Amino acid sequence: ALRRWLLVRHGWSVPMEAFTFAPNVVSSTVACVRAFARPGDGVLVFTPLYGPIQTAVKAEGRALVCHRLRRGPSGQLDPDWGELEVTLARPDVKLLIMCSPHNPGGRVWAVAEVDHIPG
Repeated sequence: ALRRWLLVRHGWSVPMEAFTFAPNVVSSTVACVRAFARPGDGVLVFTPLYGPIQTAVKAEGRALVCHRLRRGPSGQLDPDWGELEVTLARPDVKLLIMCSPHNPGGRVWAVAEVDHIPG
């Protein structure tokens, strides 16, 4: 169903082997943290954020690095792009975890915003 939706909605043909089952977002986060960051590495997240994701990062022995989103003029939670670039340039920050839609707040990241992130 997801493959068909991606094809119909976005014209994106995704092979079945590109999908994997994960029982929930926290176990998926743990898998990513283990794959892309070593113990002691910084893992950057946007806060406020679903608490169990933050707990999972710390439980895996990684340093939780928080970038606080602020309510912009439109009412949505926005990053400070300049501050974000500085944080991402830190040598200890090895991974950025983004949720879309962001929890809490429901913010869906635009392609242009994701493309704006250095790295």
